[in-house]
Amino acid sequence: MFNSAILDVVIGLVFTFMGVSLAASAVTEAIGSAFKLRQTTLRQGIQALVNDKDFTGLARDLYNHAILNPLASGKADTVRQLSQQPAYIETRQFSIAFLDILDAGTGGQSLAATIAAIPDAQLRAALTALLAQADGDAAKFQAAVGAWFDAAMDRLSGWYKRDTQAIAFAAALAICVVLNADAFHLAEAIWHRPALVSELGVRPTVLPSPTDAIGLLDKATLIGWVDWDVDGRRSSPFGLTWMVLGWLTVAAASLFGAPFWFDTLQRIVQVRGTGDSARDAAGAKPARRRGDAR
Repeated sequence: MFNSAILDVVIGLVFTFMGVSLAASAVTEAIGSAFKLRQTTLRQGIQALVNDKDFTGLARDLYNHAILNPLASGKADTVRQLSQQPAYIETRQFSIAFLDILDAGTGGQSLAATIAAIPDAQLRAALTALLAQADGDAAKFQAAVGAWFDAAMDRLSGWYKRDTQAIAFAAALAICVVLNADAFHLAEAIWHRPALVSELGVRPTVLPSPTDAIGLLDKATLIGWVDWDVDGRRSSPFGLTWMVLGWLTVAAASLFGAPFWFDTLQRIVQVRGTGDSARDAAGAKPARRRGDAR
């Protein structure tokens, strides 16, 4: 297609990686929505942030707070009793709710005394350091709590990405097995395609029989299980090993994401999907060179 077998192989592989990546992303999002992975990961992150692994203290109070979880009843004592769990919490909302909970437990004491009475030593030490940084000012302390929350959410995003990448890889591998998307066979088929075309047209005055033509084209099958082993090589032990490695290659490459592969494709073939440039649309003419007809 591009008068270069190497370029055709690269483009064919990029298209395969991009297609599998799109399908795997859709499957991953569907799984995440079905099992509420974002909500669960966020709750577990907040429980870890405030050291409330049993959901009996500050994490429970936060999830019962109307600002953070307005759709819930606000009376949950356990995780199972939470009728709703947010998938995202804004920093300012967290800091406001956090200070409101602390103020509710002051009993007329100062904020420093309330923090000093927190039973968990690690949480108490963290809040004491934040209060000292704020010089005891409530507004500065609220901002410090927001920054503390943001740092925790950055770490949580890494955890979530790691988990979803595992799901995406499993989904991509399953897609490769179902479609038999083997990177090595695909590259080989595209590489030999010019030779097959030449073989079909080796005698231009005599067309090949339909059976011969179909037999030649069957060898160029890129993906799928139909006529997947015309020459018998792929079902051999060595061929099966390469086929599995080809599946793993496509699944691993799909983790880069469809946008990455689309950008790569643009760099290779300079795809122009937006039509003429603004200069062409305006009817701009190229500059005249010396000697051009006027």
